[in-house]
Amino acid sequence: MTSILYVLQSYDVHPVIVIQAMAQLFHFLSCEVFNRILFNKKHLCRSRALQIRMNLTVIEEWVREHHLPTSLGAYFNPVIQLVQLLQCVSQLTDLMDFIHTVKAFDLLNPMQVKRLVLNYRYEVQEPKLPEEIEKYTMQLAEDTLKSLQTEKQQQQEAEKRSMDTSSSRPNSISSLGSLLIRDMIVEKRDAKYMLPFSLPTTTNMVHSGWNNTHQKPVPACKENMSLSDSIYFELKHKMSIEREKNMRERSIIPTIPEEWLERLDHHTGQY
Repeated sequence: MTSILYVLQSYDVHPVIVIQAMAQLFHFLSCEVFNRILFNKKHLCRSRALQIRMNLTVIEEWVREHHLPTSLGAYFNPVIQLVQLLQCVSQLTDLMDFIHTVKAFDLLNPMQVKRLVLNYRYEVQEPKLPEEIEKYTMQLAEDTLKSLQTEKQQQQEAEKRSMDTSSSRPNSISSLGSLLIRDMIVEKRDAKYMLPFSLPTTTNMVHSGWNNTHQKPVPACKENMSLSDSIYFELKHKMSIEREKNMRERSIIPTIPEEWLERLDHHTGQY
């Protein structure tokens, strides 16, 4: 990750694009880690979940050290909830405690909880879950699947009734509904999903700069300067910032070279 971030910054890629690229990378890593934990029984245990959580903490610290938005860590929330449930699931021997605890893990759907419970690998002298909890997870997954299938049929009937209208809104709503239904019934997370991408505007490029890390820092010894030296430094610093801003404007805002203007004036004069 450090190498990717270094390459993006060394080529003066705009921070808006850098953050979106890192977000896509974090989404991919989160999905891959989540799927490998859930579909590999040797990872479905308390000790392995603790190790994975510690590794995720390293990533969170990496984000802070490189001054990236802390919101990037949100892409690992499903993985964090998965390993947290693995760490405490064997202690939830009471059905009501299990139900209330699972509801708190809102990023895990019933299918994923069912796979976790049924394939959990118990360690030595670790208490096993009661049979009623296993039956509850299976029944919850089955009821969720049935209700979503009924909802999908109702949406299809509504689409047929709205075929005569030319509005595109029903199609967009049905597409959103299909995505929500899919998230509730699939066990694997989609690592190939492309996050929304947007380019920075010209105004953002001019005012925010291509990379804030290239800005010249203010010397720490400034407080030891005399008043005249301090005033001179402030003026010099402002002129440097203004010069860099003008250079960015010239490199970003499209302009027509003078030789082309002369040609245009020449052709215009002929007419």
